[in-house]
Amino acid sequence: NGKYANAYIDEIFYTEGKIANGWYDDGTDWYFFQKGKKYNGFGTDANGRRYFVNGKYANGIYDGKLYKDGLVSKGQTYANGVFYDENISPANGWYDDGYDWYFFKNGEKHTGNATDGNGQRYFVNGKYANGFYDGKSYLDGEEVDLADSDWYVSDGVWRSRDTGRSCYVNGDFIVISLSDQKLWIVRNGHIISRISIVSGKPVSPTVIGNFRVLSKEYSRILRGPGYASWVQYWMPFYGDYGIHDANWQPSSAFSNSNYYRWGGSHGCINVQPSEMGYIYSNSYVGMRVIVY
Repeated sequence: NGKYANAYIDEIFYTEGKIANGWYDDGTDWYFFQKGKKYNGFGTDANGRRYFVNGKYANGIYDGKLYKDGLVSKGQTYANGVFYDENISPANGWYDDGYDWYFFKNGEKHTGNATDGNGQRYFVNGKYANGFYDGKSYLDGEEVDLADSDWYVSDGVWRSRDTGRSCYVNGDFIVISLSDQKLWIVRNGHIISRISIVSGKPVSPTVIGNFRVLSKEYSRILRGPGYASWVQYWMPFYGDYGIHDANWQPSSAFSNSNYYRWGGSHGCINVQPSEMGYIYSNSYVGMRVIVY
């Protein structure tokens, strides 16, 4: 069409009408060409002598040697996303990649169960898991029950009373501490709200354990033996146990962590009406509820 060719013709790449030699962008990426073809083998560019594979600096094992950016490597490095050990093999076990220590499997930062010097652990991206994965909670790679009374939340961190260990936890939760009379909303591992509550009184205690929000209902009358109470928001998480606003509770009830002992509920979690809407808006059906 009267223009110099900048294209492949019969599998040969031309630039400005000439057969390409050197580095050129073919419209998809930059490649090193020799006689119009993406070069394989040793060649020389502005960086010196390098080994090329399909027009790129070699990264990986070729002819029994490990290459990194076209140069022979002695290992302990990444090539094509795989970390190689000192024996020029994909790393297995704990290695320092130059930035931090990671647990590798077949050269990749491992995610899943594996065994190291501390026994079987669960790993996420080469580190001991800390958080909620595949329906289970982990601390330093070991499964833990965050509903156990040993665990509590403080300043956005899960802590163990017995061991002093702590970790940030990912995922979405509604966390309720009966001893502290507090409710936390956790979204993507971050606590977005801390709210005072009134739980069940000693003769009708709130159930403890791991649950999920079963439904979200608006403008509901809750009925039980001898009572019928209207609530604006209702979020059951186990049988008749749920979270709801309680306009009959005095505001002072939510600033006294002992109030539940004489003025507590029939087992539900009472929340001030001014705060229940926030909980309702920032939760969803299936969201985990941890009561401890």
